[in-house]
Amino acid sequence: MKTVKQIVASKTKPLQTISPDATVQAAVQIMSSEKISALPVVEHDQLVGIISERDYVRKVAAQEIPAWSVKIHEIMTSDVITINIDDPIDHCASIMTSRRIRHLPVMQDGRLISLISITDIVDSMKTVRQIVDSKTRPLQTISPDATVQAAIQIMSTEKISALPVVEHDQLVGIISERDYVRKVAAQEIPAWSVKIHEIMTSDVITIDIDDPIEHCTSIMSTRRIRHLPVMQDGRLISLISITDVVDILQPDDI
Repeated sequence: MKTVKQIVASKTKPLQTISPDATVQAAVQIMSSEKISALPVVEHDQLVGIISERDYVRKVAAQEIPAWSVKIHEIMTSDVITINIDDPIDHCASIMTSRRIRHLPVMQDGRLISLISITDIVDSMKTVRQIVDSKTRPLQTISPDATVQAAIQIMSTEKISALPVVEHDQLVGIISERDYVRKVAAQEIPAWSVKIHEIMTSDVITIDIDDPIEHCTSIMSTRRIRHLPVMQDGRLISLISITDVVDILQPDDI
């Protein structure tokens, strides 16, 4: 079962905190520059509260009070609900839903180490199935005995950049625009004279429809590939690209 630790490990920027004696204006500036929507409030290395964009909007801006004239401790939430780094993610999702909150400070051995948002939770729970379900056009495939020219024509017409190669209903390879450019065009070989099986990638890395999306991004990053065939019960059902992954991971305004 996936835990909070996996979300925390994926964060690349250091945790931002603020003092309860700082002004709300200071908090707003940090949230804006760091592109975050909440800050843990820390005093003497202890978590004493949390302040969010929502607190500012509802308790300061809506009252037409200058943000520089209000201290954090005057509007922060003091009764902070926290989670442990080893808590399961579904436990955090349950807390956020039932308490109608969007941020949870993460503790380890009684020490504040991170802050996760509902967007972090949603992103961590996304799977390949969501990408596949969002596709509106049927999967295009090609035979290993077809010509590279035929593959180029399909990719051009369908505005796609790779094709799974299928023989007898089995995935046997993948061919991409990059394969054509590097292995055919760069060699000044006519595309109609080359068969797919001559240049396709045969050792194909695949993913399962229920794999988490971050597993796919890890494969794409480490293997430096841009396409992954999607399998379900041993059957090829889709092909996802790095663009598909980026599109589904765009942060929502939650």
